[in-house]
Amino acid sequence: MPPDQPSHLGPPEWERELPTARQLLRSTLYAVVIAGALLVTCVLPAEYGIDPTGIGRRIGLTQMGETKRALAEEAAAAAEASAAADAAAASVEQSSAPSGDATAVGHGTFLAVIAEELQRHPSSGLADLYTFAYHAAMGAAHSGMDETAARTWLAREVAALGAAQTWPDSLRAEPLLESLTPSGDLVRVNLRPFIVNGGDLGALAAAFTKTANEVVPSRENLEQYWKELEDGAERGSIPFARDSLATYFAHQRALGFPTVEHSAAYLAAYRPAYRVVRRALVPKVDE
Repeated sequence: MPPDQPSHLGPPEWERELPTARQLLRSTLYAVVIAGALLVTCVLPAEYGIDPTGIGRRIGLTQMGETKRALAEEAAAAAEASAAADAAAASVEQSSAPSGDATAVGHGTFLAVIAEELQRHPSSGLADLYTFAYHAAMGAAHSGMDETAARTWLAREVAALGAAQTWPDSLRAEPLLESLTPSGDLVRVNLRPFIVNGGDLGALAAAFTKTANEVVPSRENLEQYWKELEDGAERGSIPFARDSLATYFAHQRALGFPTVEHSAAYLAAYRPAYRVVRRALVPKVDE
């Protein structure tokens, strides 16, 4: 305790140095005001891109916050797309699809079919999505081949595949069938597993020709399938931008919905070799 002082000298010096209650209140209010100003002009613009005063943009903080927010949204969209693909893959593993069939019959939506396709072929681009949707909606009618021509084309393509022992492991692991439609009635028959399992090429050519004659091409279905993809892209269910999908499809519509080649990346990664056939017509193989 400080030494006692005569009462006529007033409060001791150590008491006179303490702030009064009024001073403490005023300092607290100043601190609150300053903190609020920093929150509005610096923290909100820099962290969240929110700039009610415009000061943050003038000093470059708002742009920083907008970049952070955009990156966070992209990361969330990528995570959602990954989760959707993983869920689709899990559903395949748990399904009752027969051996060699990559997909169960009856997906419910074309978007679910595409989710599985992207799981198997992550290098797919816009051209590959369009080709998949085109085959699902139009079947194989675009080939315009009779059975003799289909046999010749198939024999030439099989010869170009080379010996099975020269195929990389990724291609040797291809499934025999891949569903194209939500109902699973139309499939891609991959040639490599078909050949390895002793499939009859003549029967496959006949099934391909019969499919081309039986399946009625539907532009309406193609439009509907693509709309599902655009909606899925907007929700982040597939890793494509909705605007890019819409622009690409509008261009194909203007051209009358032609057939297109797979993308260079898809061709290099997967060397696709298949025939579009109705599931009910697929020749039996020894698996």
